[in-house]
Amino acid sequence: MRFIAVSLISIVAAVAVTAQDAGIPWITSYEDALVQLKVHKKPLFIEFYADWCGPCKQMDAEVYSQPEVIEALKYFTPVKIDVDAMMNVAAAYQVNSIPRFIVVSVDEEIVGDQIGFVKKDYFLSVMDMIAEDVADEVGGSPMPNVRPGQTRGPEKGSIPEPVSGPTAEERVAKAEDTDDWLTLLGDVDPAIRKTAGAELAKRGGTGAWILVEGLASDYLGTRIGAYEAASTNKLTDLAFDPWAAQEERDTALKDWRQWRDRQLVPSANSEALEKPIAEPATPAVQ
Repeated sequence: MRFIAVSLISIVAAVAVTAQDAGIPWITSYEDALVQLKVHKKPLFIEFYADWCGPCKQMDAEVYSQPEVIEALKYFTPVKIDVDAMMNVAAAYQVNSIPRFIVVSVDEEIVGDQIGFVKKDYFLSVMDMIAEDVADEVGGSPMPNVRPGQTRGPEKGSIPEPVSGPTAEERVAKAEDTDDWLTLLGDVDPAIRKTAGAELAKRGGTGAWILVEGLASDYLGTRIGAYEAASTNKLTDLAFDPWAAQEERDTALKDWRQWRDRQLVPSANSEALEKPIAEPATPAVQ
């Protein structure tokens, strides 16, 4: 695979005037990307992004649109993973910050990993180093196994039909303790997350307690689901970035825990829960 390194090194020195007019042919299905990896034997270039992510849009506008970059990525299978639509893929790769790109070799090993916005020249230099490692057969870490779930992009007709089973309402009705609720908030099915969040929004302080526990979770999917529930149901205007570093999340959680504690104060108009959770109604303040 040394031809990859040779080709990329030459790109850094000169503008590739033959770059594709249509831009980078991104694949938005992780499953399809794995098939392409096996069939065409071209390393995967996986870009993790979100529609709301400013630096991700900056990468699109200032880096991925450039002829040199388009030409460089012709030697890879370029994949775009929407972390909101494909949380199971993002979680498997432990994506906590975006934009982020990861390169997977044909031997299914992670041989490149870059976090944050980078300028074009730096991007190309990183890709050259990765290509050299691939050509020299430098080993990497094994690519992760992705949990079954929604692994395709949001385009029409690309999401597999759901497997028959309990409805979202039935799943939520069976939740008995915090662990059950956190599992629902982190589910790959958006209908289950939405239904669980709406139910927790009705439960006052108890619901607030569970949502904050979700924000503190080590699992990215649960953090996303908890924040979705709080913001979608307009429970608070507090901000929280599920993908942020641990230290930044811990700082944000201080305000969220204060908000939670205010919700735990009994109200004269509060109603009894139809199904209380197993934990005490007023847990100790963290």
